[in-house]
Amino acid sequence: MNKESLKLDYDKAYGKGVKLLESKKYYDVKVGLFILIGIQTGLRSIDLLNLNKSQIEFKDNGAVLNYTAHKTGKDGQAFVDTSISNAIQSINRDEIFFNELMKVQFSHTWINRRLKTVFATEYKSAIKQGLTRNVHSLRKTSGSYIYSKYGVETAREVLQHSGYNVTVAYLKETKENHLNKLENLFA
Repeated sequence: MNKESLKLDYDKAYGKGVKLLESKKYYDVKVGLFILIGIQTGLRSIDLLNLNKSQIEFKDNGAVLNYTAHKTGKDGQAFVDTSISNAIQSINRDEIFFNELMKVQFSHTWINRRLKTVFATEYKSAIKQGLTRNVHSLRKTSGSYIYSKYGVETAREVLQHSGYNVTVAYLKETKENHLNKLENLFA
């Protein structure tokens, strides 16, 4: 049975993604881009790995990613910021996550292994709890971040869940979490 994935801290994950993206090392740039797109879009790993530039509308303030979710078959759109948009535009081929050095598509397993090293401290902490932090953690991070900023309806829509209860259960939101948010908001 798969261990439950824990979310990451959005700001820390974003910072690590940007640092990798700016490193100019080929594999680090790809991992950084994967992290950043993952935490901003909430896309599943298979949908991220299959992204093509031809699916993207580039704008002055970022880019709109048009996709069809592999799991559900639902069409969707997601937005990414200008740093991600610029990084995508700099890729010389249509496939964003194609390994030019090995002439193959990057795999779910490869990206998971890289994420375990990028988020080594977070991964070890999760393992001690009988849980994990992996590629799916990016989706949970995105959902939780969007939920905290714009509520369950927006998070549900972005994650393409069938209902509110699915999203709340997925994000592990409890009455205590809600009370803490209200306390932070009004205290």
